[in-house]
Amino acid sequence: MAEAALLAAREADGVLGGHGAPKALEGRALASLGRLGDALVALKDAQSRDGQVFDDPPTLLAWARVLARTGHADQAREAYRALLPRAGVLPSAERAAAATEAGLVAMSCGPAGLDDAAASLRDAMREAQDDTAPVAALGLALALDRRGQTSEAHAVLVDRARLLLPSDPAAGLATSRARELLSVAPDERDALVALATEATNPARARGAWLAIVASNPAGPWAAHARMHLAALGDKHSRGTP
Repeated sequence: MAEAALLAAREADGVLGGHGAPKALEGRALASLGRLGDALVALKDAQSRDGQVFDDPPTLLAWARVLARTGHADQAREAYRALLPRAGVLPSAERAAAATEAGLVAMSCGPAGLDDAAASLRDAMREAQDDTAPVAALGLALALDRRGQTSEAHAVLVDRARLLLPSDPAAGLATSRARELLSVAPDERDALVALATEATNPARARGAWLAIVASNPAGPWAAHARMHLAALGDKHSRGTP
């Protein structure tokens, strides 16, 4: 279907050269095919032709995803912020996915994104019905924990996230839907696994927190990971399960 859409978009562009809509459809089709670099170029071209092309929520969602998946997190965050108030026209599953992705992207931008992240992930958790639900719940718990709201984070973990996840949380984050969601902020996967496994598999949690520090020692969440490592070490030294 994406190949057919790409062909149709290019045929339309041949007829309506200079218009933004055919190029936007081409960009969406390229994004569906995983050709992210080409999609980025096509969507930029669409915007240059028609400054209102991103008023269409599905096109704006494609733009936000392409930006996030090509490493433009700050721009992606702004695109998601523009999208969410208009997301009501999207199917329910897409609304939940968009809100989850928006939260993950905002959080990946550092502490300044935490308020947006928590708000988006709360919305996602209310909306999600499929494999999006555990990602949204874990994401919200992580955002609250990073904001210092540890009791609220624990409540989300106990009341929602652990009920939605299999016995191995990493498996719950490895479904095709979860992988798709996390592709907008892949560095957050270790933090989600770590938070989900601290109570049940401290060794695994420790490994995930260590991976965050090792991958980006000066990153925005390295200090948060070190804090959790210190707490795990203290629990181990006191024999706390």
